[in-house]
Amino acid sequence: MSLPQQRYLHAGAAWLRVTECMAEALRPDDMLAHVAAISRTLPLAERLIEAVEVMRGHVARMGAVAGAMAVSGHLQRGAPPRGTPRDDTSTENPGEAGEKGRPSVSGREAAMDTAREVLTGLFEPDRDRLRLPPERLADAFQLLVQAAGRGPAPLTAAELVDLFLHGAMRDGAAG
Repeated sequence: MSLPQQRYLHAGAAWLRVTECMAEALRPDDMLAHVAAISRTLPLAERLIEAVEVMRGHVARMGAVAGAMAVSGHLQRGAPPRGTPRDDTSTENPGEAGEKGRPSVSGREAAMDTAREVLTGLFEPDRDRLRLPPERLADAFQLLVQAAGRGPAPLTAAELVDLFLHGAMRDGAAG
């Protein structure tokens, strides 16, 4: 095997290792297990604050891995080097037909759905006190947490939960 061929094969193998490392960092399993383990006996606000902290920790770890890989030159956008083997067991192609002719769900969508289910469980003990069903609140909360974690001065977990549960208006202020 020629030296250029060896370099080419080495580049493909390195790309696979980097891809596997990033895939592991993106896995939400541990984060979801931590959120699911939050005690349902805590007040709702405390459960949600804990969930925000766990979710933000997961995002921070993903960013740290991606940043380290980018700085080292191992994280690149785009297709793998030509000839690199691919994992065709992925469900990352939402346009292809899945089970029973339905579009398959991407890994990201599946993770979001699972996270929503876990978050629904945090709202469930207070179902009778809530203005909307726990499923709807979990969806809105998940989106708010994702959006509010950005910017130069993101809301603290407690501020975010207070805003979510009590709104932006002070007590007694007319809207």
